[in-house]
Amino acid sequence: MMHRYWVYGLRICSEIAFPELLQINHSGAADVYISLGDPFFSLNAIDMAKPLSIVNTENYTAIGVKDIAVYEICGGKRIIVHPRPSATSSDIRVYCLSNAFAVLLYQRKCLPLHAGGIIQNNQVTLVMGASRSGKSTLMYRMMQGGYQVFSDDVVVADTTIQENVRVHASYPMMKLWADQMRAMGHPMGAPIRSGIEKFPCYFHSQFDSQPRSVANIVLLDTSTAIQSCELRRLVGSEPLIETMRNIYRREWMPESMAKLSVGVLLQLIKNSACFEIIRPLEHQSEDEMTRIFTSILGEKK
Repeated sequence: MMHRYWVYGLRICSEIAFPELLQINHSGAADVYISLGDPFFSLNAIDMAKPLSIVNTENYTAIGVKDIAVYEICGGKRIIVHPRPSATSSDIRVYCLSNAFAVLLYQRKCLPLHAGGIIQNNQVTLVMGASRSGKSTLMYRMMQGGYQVFSDDVVVADTTIQENVRVHASYPMMKLWADQMRAMGHPMGAPIRSGIEKFPCYFHSQFDSQPRSVANIVLLDTSTAIQSCELRRLVGSEPLIETMRNIYRREWMPESMAKLSVGVLLQLIKNSACFEIIRPLEHQSEDEMTRIFTSILGEKK
């Protein structure tokens, strides 16, 4: 049975079922085909004893994830998944949607960004930040407050129209901690993958697959030197530096895309207001951070 989905702005035809993705009714040609391969598939250059093993060329990449699968990504149009017999379906899917799709997007000259997004007035405010910066907590609190989540932690910038760059969402799933799931009244089920205590929270009925322009870019950071949240506007080269730091799986980006990515990000920044919220690492600040972020959503550029 073939499943048809939408993800990252692409129409997918897949032999693998992905409950994370938005199902679509489309009988025409897909942009990407995902097929199941051989559980005992091997390549001489892939060492499955290593946690991650890679063969990478411009139009073909193979990724071996120990005890999970080998993923072949071909020409931006096909992903072949060779699952290991002992792998769980959730582990197989999560590495496909992250590593394998990151490679495929770069093969298609798309630019994925490690950012969540909130829709306000038909535009998106992007949220970027390193681990422990509070991005997941902020996205969760905004959903709790009735705001529409655009994407949890990845968006894809359209590189074809650089004058007014728009972004596509990833898929309608947030990754939440157990206490957050309980607070929302959602059953936890299985974690998103082995070894991590985050659980899938789906929002298919509220998901918006339309590309959106970006109103604001908000960087989250932490500091041990402050006791309350601080807000400042990024100036000079700061917006470009910070957005480049948040290119998703940048290690997969080919050198040939370096100039293109800078041009796209410059246009994205040109049409957006860029802020930084710094929260104290050693003090409770979730309410204050949420209040500051909410004020940005209503602020005119």
